[in-house]
Parts: sequence; structure tokens; C-alpha cells
Amino acid sequence: MTKEEFKICSKDALNDITNRIDELRQRSNRIDEDIEREYHDKINQMLVLRDELDQLIDKVDDESKETTWEDVKKEFNFGLEYLEKGFDKLIHILSN
Repeated sequence: MTKEEFKICSKDALNDITNRIDELRQRSNRIDEDIEREYHDKINQMLVLRDELDQLIDKVDDESKETTWEDVKKEFNFGLEYLEKGFDKLIHILSN
């Protein structure tokens, strides 16, 4: 995968994450007040991580050599895995 392919795929993945978060926000009206705060806190954490990953994509073209684009790709993929776990937790909250 080239840098450009990575940037395109990464932006697509982040758009998908944003859409999934929006869907979960819309479904939040079905949860009890007791768990609503936890639910919205988790969504906010996921949005922060999503923004951090978006900023990380910009580092692909960074020529400072502090980090390689392969490092960026690894960190991005780790962040995506973390977000997937967050989605699983939110879906679990909704199903209880």
C-alpha cells in the first residue's frame, strides 16, 4: 500500500466511523438515564480518538523523519482496533 492509498483508505475508514457514531447517537434515546452518561462519555471518547486519527493521517507526509509513514499506519490501525472495541461496548450497552 502506498502513502496515497493509505491516506484515501484511512479517510474512508474515518468517514465510516463518523457515520457509525452518528447512528449510535440516534439510538441513544432508547437507553435508561442511569447508563446514558456512560454511553455519551464513551461516544465523546471515540470522537476524540477519531479526531486524533484524522490528525495522524497528516503525518504520513511529514518529512521530519521523527516517524515513518509505516509507524503512522501501525498507530492508525491500532486506533481503529480500539474504536472497534468501543463500538462493541456501546452496542452491548444498547442491548442491555
